[in-house]
Amino acid sequence: MADSLSLTTLYNGPRRMVVQAELYSDGTGSTDAIIVDKSATTGPDGTEPGRLVVEKVEFSSDGMQVILEFEHTADDEICVLAGQGCFDFSQDDKFPGLIDPASAGGTGDIIATTLGHTAGDKASFTLYLRKKD
Repeated sequence: MADSLSLTTLYNGPRRMVVQAELYSDGTGSTDAIIVDKSATTGPDGTEPGRLVVEKVEFSSDGMQVILEFEHTADDEICVLAGQGCFDFSQDDKFPGLIDPASAGGTGDIIATTLGHTAGDKASFTLYLRKKD
């Protein structure tokens, strides 16, 4: 058996999208699980956006940590989720969000890897994203 991942797109507009993820571990863990496939999204002009911007992550993790990254040859870390909380990368409109740095290689997808997982551990998180052309 393998860990299970359930993804729900709560909102998908021309400039923004909201995705909810539920991870359940059987103890094997997840490595580079695709949370948001950038090539499957469309931006304001109807084509794939150039980059994704993470504006906020709300999360609850019971027993394991989840590393969120932008997928590239050397993945770019977004944040590490442990316990409960919220990372707001666009507070008070002073910071535009965490923009995919578009490092060499890869796709710019948002991926997740679990750490410290045991059977029965679970995590849920909601990503608030902006599509950047």
